[in-house]
Amino acid sequence: MSAFTARETERQDFVDNAIHTLIEELLGKPAEWDIAIIADVRQVIQKYLWEEYAYPEREFYPYRELEG
Repeated sequence: MSAFTARETERQDFVDNAIHTLIEELLGKPAEWDIAIIADVRQVIQKYLWEEYAYPEREFYPYRELEG
């Protein structure tokens, strides 16, 4: 499996941080960093962007397929 490029890693960080910031804004207080919750929200957003705007999943959040 190939490593992520710097651009891909930056995009992942941007998306995850934006979701965490959104959660904190909605709560009105700091929230613990929980990648499981962030991933759940990310999947919903990713699905919506694909279905409504045909925005490519890998452009929204770069990922690699598992080999095997």
